[in-house]
Amino acid sequence: MIAQGVVILSLCVVVSRSATGEEADRPPPPDAFLLSAPAPVAIHPSGFIHEQLIQAGGWFSSLQGSPGQVARYQDLDSAPVWRVDSLRSDGISTSKLYAAGLDQETTDFHLELVFSKLIADVRYQRYINHTEADRLLNFPQPVAEHAHPGADPSNFGQYMAEDLNVGDDYAIRIQQLKADFRGDINKHAKWRLNVWSMRRSGHRQAIALSNSYSRPDVHGNCQACHLLSQRQAIDWTTVEIEPVLETRRGPITVSFSLPMRSFLTNDQTVTRWYNPPPVNYGGQAIPPQLGSEAYPDGAEYPYGHVPETFTQTRKLKIGVDLSPSRKLYALLHHGSTDNQFRNIRRNFSGADLRLTDRTVPGVTWTTYAKFHQQDNPLPSELMGAEFLEFDRYDESIEPCDEDLSRSYGGCACAPIPSNCVLGSDGIPDFFARDALSDPVDYRRTTVGCNGRWRLFRHARDWRRGLSCYARYEYRRLERGDALFEAATGMGSTVVMDQSQSNRHSVQMGLTQRWATTLDTFVRYRAWYESDPLYGVRENNALTNSSLPTSAHVVEFGGTWSPVDALIASGTFGLESRQHDSEMADFGEWDYPMSFSLWYAMNASWSFSAGYAYHASRIRQAITLGDDFDDGAYHAPVTQWWPYRARSHVISTGCRWRLSPRISWRADAHFVRGINGLDTTEFPPRHVWPGIEALVRNDRTSIRLSTGWDYLIRHRTTGYVRYSFLDYDDAIVDYRSGTAHRLLVGLSSVF
Repeated sequence: MIAQGVVILSLCVVVSRSATGEEADRPPPPDAFLLSAPAPVAIHPSGFIHEQLIQAGGWFSSLQGSPGQVARYQDLDSAPVWRVDSLRSDGISTSKLYAAGLDQETTDFHLELVFSKLIADVRYQRYINHTEADRLLNFPQPVAEHAHPGADPSNFGQYMAEDLNVGDDYAIRIQQLKADFRGDINKHAKWRLNVWSMRRSGHRQAIALSNSYSRPDVHGNCQACHLLSQRQAIDWTTVEIEPVLETRRGPITVSFSLPMRSFLTNDQTVTRWYNPPPVNYGGQAIPPQLGSEAYPDGAEYPYGHVPETFTQTRKLKIGVDLSPSRKLYALLHHGSTDNQFRNIRRNFSGADLRLTDRTVPGVTWTTYAKFHQQDNPLPSELMGAEFLEFDRYDESIEPCDEDLSRSYGGCACAPIPSNCVLGSDGIPDFFARDALSDPVDYRRTTVGCNGRWRLFRHARDWRRGLSCYARYEYRRLERGDALFEAATGMGSTVVMDQSQSNRHSVQMGLTQRWATTLDTFVRYRAWYESDPLYGVRENNALTNSSLPTSAHVVEFGGTWSPVDALIASGTFGLESRQHDSEMADFGEWDYPMSFSLWYAMNASWSFSAGYAYHASRIRQAITLGDDFDDGAYHAPVTQWWPYRARSHVISTGCRWRLSPRISWRADAHFVRGINGLDTTEFPPRHVWPGIEALVRNDRTSIRLSTGWDYLIRHRTTGYVRYSFLDYDDAIVDYRSGTAHRLLVGLSSVF
């Protein structure tokens, strides 16, 4: 962007921006396209300010391997590059325009308009997101046209995978629009209109599993769990509009807004074949199951469906200046989300109250209380009738009543009886609304207090720069319909109650500014939680969780700048998270650190460098196996799984102005990540033999770039950039890739 233009525009008006929705992960434009600052802004004697920058050039690229990770958000094809940057102002109104095309898949647009009664800020982005396909190489592949259907029972109950789009790459194209408009109604009232939209279209990998799958042309008549992967075209559009009215009368400010968000889809329907489980189990015959009498061989069933939703929220904000040093803030909200596919409405509401006080000199403290609740109703039916037509019960054979039951199993598992019920839609079914479990409702209450204190603000020595910070918070999370039943033995069950969790958290820290050139800090955070949410296995009541019951985090670091041309900083951390209860047992330890340095020898030369390191260690008790601890071959066994991970990030950069006409730049980035299990000794009857290899990762990313700028004549510059991008996956080689890119272009300011 034009540096001088930004300064002048900010002097005209300060525009605050509020994001009205979630934004996609968007990287900055390629560094190779950034040029030196242009010439000063042209100011006409009449006071009119105008400046335009135009750039034009082209990428020349080559790629070997996969583009998914080497340039996830970039298009690596050769393509033209352009950029337009304009600033105009007559002292009353100001317009600022930025537009750029960085490759065939990337476009940026930004327009700012400032008039006497209207301010507009419009941003548009378009880019691509490459996604890696899972090639399912860890699963046995099917044998087409089995020579002797049903004659090979060796894979009975095992997994198998089938990919209908072997070798395909997947990508999602993202378009995002964000527009903010504001103006004054009168001296007491203002209006705002925030608009945000995102469209994601492209292809993704759709995977679904079928139990007890049996097709002669794929796997003979053998029963197996069948994993199917295929390509699915998607088109998702999210639109959010938020009108806002704000008024201020004396010490009271009131704001009301009505955010409305719509999520629309236009996806390709993908289906897979589902067929009945085995006709016998343990030598005993099983009645017809999934597919009913009308579809004894199974049927095509859709999957990968994303429902459309509409969300609207009513927000009321109130701010009151109780005194020059005391302020009260309140936020009330209520809203709902309509799921048009399931025909349900989720209601939510909440409040946020805060009181800030600065009465005591040098002390600022805030007390707050927050409340949020969410009700999740039961769907009127499992899915639309058009999706479950083949799964409906044929009442012409036998009337539906509670005494009529079917046994559902799969993958050689014991069948589970399920009674026939009459759904709320009036259709008899074994999978009707009455057979579903109620979704969990949530109610969260939070109270807390935080404060900052400058202990020796009047001192004239090093103590003047000392300040401390502290916070305490209590959170209570209540869950409705959070009773889960699980089997503890043949004919016996237990009910797991997860209706409540409580958390106490504390934070404290010290900041010391020793001088204008040196400041340091130390921070400590801890929380303790009772009864965090855990998972329950229904068939044997085994539990586990990834949520800790306690955590401790210590951070310390500082910044040193002895002269204007040197800045150095460093941060160290120690983190520990534990869970020690009858539901789970694990420990996790992290050791992050980072350093950065910037130094300018003179006005023509500067250097920057950074290094970050993160090590992580996890030790968790994992239970594998089926059914109960009865001495059987597949009885559950608990074992400690040790996991380690570490990553390194190195970044350097250099800028050198060789002469008034020639400047040079270079950057290098290196990232290495390694993780995996510390042991390979697991009970063979429970763990896949290659489990250690499946969880191991070893990835390296290298990015190098260099380039020259040459001032051809006043306000006209030519530039050349070269970039080397390399991504190496030592475990999964097909994800690796290497790219070479050359950019040549011309820039002119007038």
